[in-house]
Amino acid sequence: MILINLDYCRNRPDTFHRTILEVLGKDDNFLLVDMMEGSKLWPLDDLVFDKSKTFYTVMRAGSALDKNFTLFCSDPNIKSRISAWKKQIDFDSPNINVINFPFPVSCTSLATVPENVLNYMNNLNETEKTKNFIQLTSSPKDFRILTLDRYWRHEFFEYSYVPWFHWNDDDPEIYVPLGNRNTIASTLNDWGRRIENFFNYKKDFRFLDEIDNEKLLKAVKIGTPEFMEYEGRAYNKKVFNHFYPVQAFPVCCDIILESYFATPGPTFFTEKTWKPIVYKRPFLLLGVPEINQTLKKLGFELYDEIFDYSFDNEPDDLKRLKMFWEQIDKYIDLDPKIFSDKLKVLDEKLEHNRKTYSEWYESTLNLSNEVRNILFAGGRMDNVKYYFEIEDQTFFDIKQYCGIF
Repeated sequence: MILINLDYCRNRPDTFHRTILEVLGKDDNFLLVDMMEGSKLWPLDDLVFDKSKTFYTVMRAGSALDKNFTLFCSDPNIKSRISAWKKQIDFDSPNINVINFPFPVSCTSLATVPENVLNYMNNLNETEKTKNFIQLTSSPKDFRILTLDRYWRHEFFEYSYVPWFHWNDDDPEIYVPLGNRNTIASTLNDWGRRIENFFNYKKDFRFLDEIDNEKLLKAVKIGTPEFMEYEGRAYNKKVFNHFYPVQAFPVCCDIILESYFATPGPTFFTEKTWKPIVYKRPFLLLGVPEINQTLKKLGFELYDEIFDYSFDNEPDDLKRLKMFWEQIDKYIDLDPKIFSDKLKVLDEKLEHNRKTYSEWYESTLNLSNEVRNILFAGGRMDNVKYYFEIEDQTFFDIKQYCGIF
């Protein structure tokens, strides 16, 4: 069996498009691995999110070759998405099986946070509360900007706005750190006209403080630093991915705005979701429809003593966003001490969710190194390989393990 790394293909479209037929001639069975972004399925998904038409190109190339394909990705709803995708393509689809592993590719280290770090973070979570919600924003997207605009002036709302790139209207070729961006990934029509509280997404950057504890930071393997500099100060995004900023601890509840929001789109859980689970913090999550119900199916408890999750079933993106805001509005004006007391009813669920997450990871420890490298997109996948051969036993073990999801 040949494993094809779709993330490599997406980042190197010229090589991929030029050689895919040659690769498909090497075997009759292929495992297509797409763990970095859940799954991207043009034409089901907008071309903006799948510029290389990666999965479509492989399937089209293999449509007349009688090959067997298995798509291995981190989207728990991939079966229904593949069914919808097949209705939109312009060729007869080959046989496609799917395997789902919803564990976070980019956050394996969150599963191995040592006990002393967890205890340290638990103590910080006991800080007296002075605000009700916090929104941590990196990549600017329309639904995130509109949420910031709605609450950024509220006395009980904390936030950061740290785009990993900054606009430069004077020189559109300048991009920090990798280039310039003059548009926001958008799925809501005329979203810019919905700004009501004068939040300026090109100028109102807000950086919070990293935890300054060298011993703590060394205890968690956060990987290669990702530094950016702004106004003479360096920030490491990997620290923010794995820990909370100092300003988060006096806040009662996290607002989690996941990577994908538009309908249709992949159900893709990132460190944004797993971080509050690992550190036992209450959170309110917004993503594609039924993302919260997917968490529940995976064994996690929802915080329905506090929040009404009916927004989770709404297919209209703007309506879903407004229904999500209603849950924030219910509590945003409360005295933070009162809201904090209300949230104590969630203590057992917070413990359960951390335990469930940890048990996921622990259940992989008896698997072979090759299987774990593929599951976590590490090892050989990190060697920037386009494709390579895997043993039939490796494929069998992946299927058997992922059957628990």
